[in-house]
Amino acid sequence: MKYRYILAIAAIGMAAGCGNSETTDTTAKAAVPSASDAASANAAVAAAEPAQATPAPLRGPELSALLGTKDKAICRPFTMDGRVLLYSASAISDGKGGYRASGPRDIPGLGRKVAPTVLQPAQNDGRYGVRYEFDGQWNGLQVVGMGYDFNPGSDLPESTTLYLQDDPAKVASVLGGLGFPVAEGGGAKVVHKNAGFGPGDYFGLVSIIEKRDGRTAYECREGPFNKGDY
Repeated sequence: MKYRYILAIAAIGMAAGCGNSETTDTTAKAAVPSASDAASANAAVAAAEPAQATPAPLRGPELSALLGTKDKAICRPFTMDGRVLLYSASAISDGKGGYRASGPRDIPGLGRKVAPTVLQPAQNDGRYGVRYEFDGQWNGLQVVGMGYDFNPGSDLPESTTLYLQDDPAKVASVLGGLGFPVAEGGGAKVVHKNAGFGPGDYFGLVSIIEKRDGRTAYECREGPFNKGDY
């Protein structure tokens, strides 16, 4: 009788052990993610990550008739037609010793006329400014305008400016790749300088890429400057 009791207890223990083994095995299997679980997790991560912004398409026509690389060594991006327009055809005498804007002018490559704006000199400055606003594209950059600053009473200083919608780092990268002497990432770079000429420590040529009024200006400035200016 006692022997039968011991066998019965052993049988119950073996059954209990088998039950625990099955439970443990089921738990282990449940812990392994299925293919659908992995797909759901990947989808959740993708949804949490910010979507990459799609670059806006460039506006306006290609402006290769206005802009080029022929004068890149002296940092000027304008073609001969572009320079003639800026220098000679945009600001005319107002008959009182000053200047005013000419009528609308054809922008090379744009296919339409645009009226310039003439900025009057600041006090004791003597410099006039010409500004054009328009949309066009050049070497993957979004052009939004151009300008020219001059002092009619002197050959100095003078500057031409191309206005772009792209950030300074991109403008510097594209122009540098085309061979223009620009500072990496943007900023000012002295292209050349001579001492002992003009009112400053130096007279020379400086290229500048910087933000102005919410857009990027690429300016080629010729004139006097002092040590530490750039």
